[in-house]
Amino acid sequence: MVKSVIKEAYGKINLLLKVGGLRPDGKHEVATVLHKVALYDTVRVTLRDGEGIFIKCDDKNVPTDSRNLCFTAAEKYFAAAGVSSAVTVEIEKRIPVTGGMGGGSSDCAATLLALNEICGALSFKETLHIARGLGSDVPFFMYDYRAMIGRGSGDDVTPCPEIKGELYGLFVIHGKKESTARAYALLDELKKSEINSDLVLTRKTDIMLEMLNKGKITGIIDALENDFEISAEHYNTVKAELEGLGCGKTLLCGSGPTICGLFTDINAADYAYNHIKYPSLICRIN
Repeated sequence: MVKSVIKEAYGKINLLLKVGGLRPDGKHEVATVLHKVALYDTVRVTLRDGEGIFIKCDDKNVPTDSRNLCFTAAEKYFAAAGVSSAVTVEIEKRIPVTGGMGGGSSDCAATLLALNEICGALSFKETLHIARGLGSDVPFFMYDYRAMIGRGSGDDVTPCPEIKGELYGLFVIHGKKESTARAYALLDELKKSEINSDLVLTRKTDIMLEMLNKGKITGIIDALENDFEISAEHYNTVKAELEGLGCGKTLLCGSGPTICGLFTDINAADYAYNHIKYPSLICRIN
């Protein structure tokens, strides 16, 4: 019997991404506020009789073997659930590949959710446990919430208020993607003695949470921060380009390389989109 489920795997932006020192597990302490954007991949998961995990994608830049997180998600789900079956995961990409917008993590979460919807073999808590072992952003995408605070290494997530009012992002797809490990190492080297304390991480999170609770776009924009901006070589160049086109605030997506220019007016965003010299796309943040 063939069973199929389709999921919309949304991208994200980190409204806040502050990095602290190393934890006992070797990961960095992180304070982040993640917010989904109105841009998504379509993930179709199909179970058939037989065995094997097969990944298909319409973007040639996405690996379709065991390097793909969806492959690992299916492998770990089957092992935990005691299921033996053949699964095909078909991904229609819209989120930029390796751009810092969480596309791979979101596709991975969609695969886990779809598999459990079909099989029903695990509790949500058990499926979430698998997600936490696949990447720090994956747990966020397991929930329906549009905005969540991430603590610990970023994978300990709790819901928070989402942005209210119009806010658009012009996502500039430019620059070379560093591995996450390399991005953290470079950040450590640049910050050195300026590593954020736990107190700073808490204070910055509280400020963003206060702005989200108040629902004021200007306050949220003022509270935006991403520590990785100092290590992204192309950031200042793109920032200057966006500012020259009327953008008041820019933000690096995750650890990069995609850079988001924020606009409260769609016409201003369209103008910048039509004049910027780098590949880009527009989508609504909220």
